[in-house]
Amino acid sequence: MDKHARFEEKRDFLIEWVLEFHYTTPRILCSALGLNRQHQSNFFASLKKSGLFKFIRHPFIRENVIILSHQGRNYAFLLSELAESYSMTESRITGSNLIHNLNVQQAVISRADLSRPFNFRFDKHVTEITKGKRPDAVYMKNGVWHALEVEITQKSRNRIYAGFLEQIENMKSEHYEHVEYIFPSASLMSRYQKRFNDDFWPVVYRDKTGKFKQQIRDGELVMADARSDKIRQRFSFTTGMPYQ
Repeated sequence: MDKHARFEEKRDFLIEWVLEFHYTTPRILCSALGLNRQHQSNFFASLKKSGLFKFIRHPFIRENVIILSHQGRNYAFLLSELAESYSMTESRITGSNLIHNLNVQQAVISRADLSRPFNFRFDKHVTEITKGKRPDAVYMKNGVWHALEVEITQKSRNRIYAGFLEQIENMKSEHYEHVEYIFPSASLMSRYQKRFNDDFWPVVYRDKTGKFKQQIRDGELVMADARSDKIRQRFSFTTGMPYQ
């Protein structure tokens, strides 16, 4: 493959990656492509020259954030139907979401097959699951769908249990067969594992205002039996986040 064809291949990979995750960074892109970041200055110069991308400085990280330009979105229609819904702008990149999103991307890179067409999806494209109950990403491995949940901060007790129950509901509906929770530290992971290891979980629901509340029946808390091996074997907990 000549240099021009290789550039087009990497450029189109980047476009489809950004359509999936809304934005990315040079470090993430090089990781996904298996490239040494230090040797790609000419490649990124060519990307900037193409006019298909915007490189945006963000105070939360020490590198640029890459999004599609208007011209890039128009070109993206040739590659993917996701271009129709792409609307990312510089003002919509918030600090908290940025760190979370980049960690989801890195988690996908280390677990999924990255060949095109992609066999993974970011949460907003997992449309068969109700919004609010979707995992951060899903990916196919050995013919089986897996889900990823990136947990950066401590959530409330009720929200943790609600998340576990939503994962089980999604797996019962055969959206995926396994879910992996990923944490930035062992201490945060242990707090979730402690809840998960309980034999019985409180049944939690969202009220009309979006608050998580425990279900009560006849004056007593409703509990779910979580002792089944089918439940235990379908969850895993790991640590490791490059962006913190």
